[in-house]
Amino acid sequence: MSIIFLYAYFSAINKNYFLIILGPPAVGKMTIGQEIAKETGFVLFHNHLVIEALLPLFEFKSDSFKMLQAEFRTRIFETFISSHTKGVVFTMVMNYTSEKGIQDLKRWIDLFEQHAYEIVVVELLSDLATRMKRNTTHNRLKHKASKRNIAYSTNILLQNEKEWSMVSPEGFFTRYRWLKLDNNQMAANEAANVIINYFNLPHPP
Repeated sequence: MSIIFLYAYFSAINKNYFLIILGPPAVGKMTIGQEIAKETGFVLFHNHLVIEALLPLFEFKSDSFKMLQAEFRTRIFETFISSHTKGVVFTMVMNYTSEKGIQDLKRWIDLFEQHAYEIVVVELLSDLATRMKRNTTHNRLKHKASKRNIAYSTNILLQNEKEWSMVSPEGFFTRYRWLKLDNNQMAANEAANVIINYFNLPHPP
């Protein structure tokens, strides 16, 4: 094992990371996040952990739902930080025409930056046909109860495709370490390895 490899490894494990995985519905954010968490020991906080808790109580996208979703995420992030969690993988669908969404994301990034976390951003890209297939995978339905209504989840996917801007505008993430990854033909573990190696994330040698 080379001295250069050991130096890079020990440099990486002495950092704390906030890894954000963004992309449209069914692009593979959670599944790739699971693989990254398995390899690095980071905690995976995928977007549906809060969504599924709120859906039985509040209408999806209602003002109450959106307020509580943002508030719960903020409190969970604060607890990760106060408990000295070494690495957090967070996934979400980002609409770059939503000022509220942009403000929330920047607020969470600022929160982690203030506590010396390294910010790492990944944007995943896959075509609509591939995402339609991924929308019904066993792993997705296992962890996201609301997606088991295939007609409903397909409708949301197509609606977001039509109405949302889900690819970041040029220069949006220039302050941070950032990777735009086309995972259309990639298995989740393959994409995870690309991300881990690109950012030199800590994982056992």
